[in-house]
Amino acid sequence: MDYEIALSKNRRKLDAIDREIVELYEARMRISREIGILKRENGAAIFDEARENAVLASRAAMLSDASLEEGLIALFRLMMEQSKTVQKD
Repeated sequence: MDYEIALSKNRRKLDAIDREIVELYEARMRISREIGILKRENGAAIFDEARENAVLASRAAMLSDASLEEGLIALFRLMMEQSKTVQKD
C-alpha cells in the first residue's frame, strides 16, 4: 500500500478513536459531577487516596500490553485530577 494512502487510512482510524474518547471523557466528567454532588451532600472528602490508588492499579491490570502502563497511569492521573476539579464545582 502506498505510504500516503496508508497514513491517511490510519489517521482516519485515529480520528474515529478520538471521537469515542471525547464522548467517553464527557460521560466520565458528567458522572464525576454527580459524585461530587453526592460527596458534598454527605460531607465526604473529594480526594480519596486509597480509591485513586485502587483505580490506577485496576486500570493498569486491564492492559494487554504492559509496556503502555506508564502512559496509561499518567492519563488516568490527569483524568482523576480533572474529575476532582469538576466534583468541586
